[in-house]
Amino acid sequence: MEDKTKKCVICGAEAIIHIPYEGKAYCERHFVDRFKKRVRKTLSKEKMLKPREKIGFAISDTSSLVAMDVLIPIIRKWKVEALAITVDEGLGEYGERRTSIAKMHTEKLGIPHVVIKFQDHNKTSIEKMNTSRCEYCEKNRNELLLKTAQELGLDKIVTGNNLDDFAETAFLKLLEGKWSNASTFVSPLKEIPESEIMLFAKIHGIEQIRDCPYMDEFRRELRKELANLEKRFPEIKFSMTRMEKRIEELLKT
Repeated sequence: MEDKTKKCVICGAEAIIHIPYEGKAYCERHFVDRFKKRVRKTLSKEKMLKPREKIGFAISDTSSLVAMDVLIPIIRKWKVEALAITVDEGLGEYGERRTSIAKMHTEKLGIPHVVIKFQDHNKTSIEKMNTSRCEYCEKNRNELLLKTAQELGLDKIVTGNNLDDFAETAFLKLLEGKWSNASTFVSPLKEIPESEIMLFAKIHGIEQIRDCPYMDEFRRELRKELANLEKRFPEIKFSMTRMEKRIEELLKT
């Protein structure tokens, strides 16, 4: 019997990926088409961007590079003005390489790139932190991004936050009881798993930025547990993000 997981569900060509939560496989061409359509659908469904807005891409990892790569052709048709922002948290060699990759990619796409340093805003570098590095980093990075958005007159900040990030955040919100979001941030990859984003990056020659070496041990373990759950229950991350959205809707009312 033919193994359908090795054949593209659309054209029958050899597949490069099998999507467990769909039970379908795709060749390179149709995987890329599907990826871009899903991003456009998220943009449209949630009305994330409008014509003639001014936006900033927050560049911190591979997902944010992919978000920028996919959105640039779309927003140029909409006459949207764009620039990229990288926050340098003081991460040593890792941070320098990340900023270098961001600069190289923004130059390739032909958009301005702004670098903001923690030390220029009286923020302690992550290297000097002993505990709660992730929480400190996220809080202060978002503050600097919002401040920069206000100074530059940006309407939105586009992040590379993906399905894995949102599932992780939903888990943390349940544990910590914190339910708040900054409406200025929009995430067009929010419904796409990180594994699919990494494959898209590989296909398009987008250099990958590895996970932050200063990540808290708790965050690392949380990601491992979510990955293990996903192997048994392919839709678990989608379920967690839907749960988070539902709870926030209830809290509003």
